[in-house]
Formats: sequence, structure tokens, C-alpha cells
Amino acid sequence: MAILIKPREAGGRVRVVLRPPGDSMPDEYALFRNRIKIDRDALDKAVEEQAQVFLEVCDRHVHALSKRDEIRDKLARRDAEIAREVRRQAEKGKTRATEAMINDSVLLHIDHVKLNTDCAELKKQADLWSVLRDAFDQRMRMIRELVNLYAIGYYGAAGTVTPRNTVRDSLAATARTKMDEDRKARR
Repeated sequence: MAILIKPREAGGRVRVVLRPPGDSMPDEYALFRNRIKIDRDALDKAVEEQAQVFLEVCDRHVHALSKRDEIRDKLARRDAEIAREVRRQAEKGKTRATEAMINDSVLLHIDHVKLNTDCAELKKQADLWSVLRDAFDQRMRMIRELVNLYAIGYYGAAGTVTPRNTVRDSLAATARTKMDEDRKARR
């Protein structure tokens, strides 16, 4: 079992999680994934770090895509080399190599299998970073919404700190009084 130490929770405790062997999720990915959570009591910190964290995740996504594309090119080159070898062997043996036979030989070759497995793993990692990038983009929008909720006093703390809109309040009181008078006059 691999041990992964996760970032501090809101209460200041450090979480330790055991990961099963063979879990291919990079430690770096897990650490960024755990930073998605927004601590409502530390919005200032979330706002300050959001751009930098998003940039780091984007950089890692681009790097993962680059590694994936590199292994794809390597796989295509190796497949072409294997196909050329199969054709050469068929010519030496004076047999006619069909395209289906060549394709089967390429797909069953040990180098193709290994590179294809590596390519699938790198594609998975690139996809994970892509999802994480989208999650941090969503996090940015949620931080904005939480800040707006605080600004309008939704959580109560902002309502005691910000000044009241006395003009709006007096206009609303005047309108309520006029509506009450109109209601009484109709009776």
C-alpha cells in the first residue's frame, strides 16, 4: 500500500490515505484534486491562489498531452517498422503477404502491445488532467458565486460588516406605507 498525505482539512488536521498498489494516479494529481474543495471561511485565500493553481493544472495538462502525442508518434513509427519487417520476411520466404496478415502481425508484435499499453496509460493521465482543469475552471466560478453571496449578506457575516442601503430601505418603507394606506382607503 502506498501512503498519500493529503492537504490539511479545514480543522487543521492532515489526512493520510492509503492507496492500493497499481493505482496509476500520480501523487501530484491527487494533491491538486484535493485542492478543489473551497473553504467558505477562507475565501480570500481561495481567490488569491485560484489563478496560480489553475495555471499549474493547465501546465500539467499540456505536458500530459505532449507525452501522449509523443508516444502515439513512437507507436506509429514502430508499427511501420514492424510492417516493413513482415513484408521483408514474406519476400525472403517467397510468400505473398496480405494487408490483413501484415496488420495482424503488427497488432500482435510485443513492441506494439507494450507501446499501445503505454499510450493508453498516457491518454488516461491526459484525460484526468483535462477533467481536473475543467474542475478548477468550475471552482473559479463557484468562488465568484460564494463571494457574491457574502457580499449580499447571505451568510450573515457580510450583513453586519457592510453598510445598509438607507435610501433603498427608506423608499421601500415609504412604498409599504403607501400600499397600506391605499388598502385601507379601498375598504
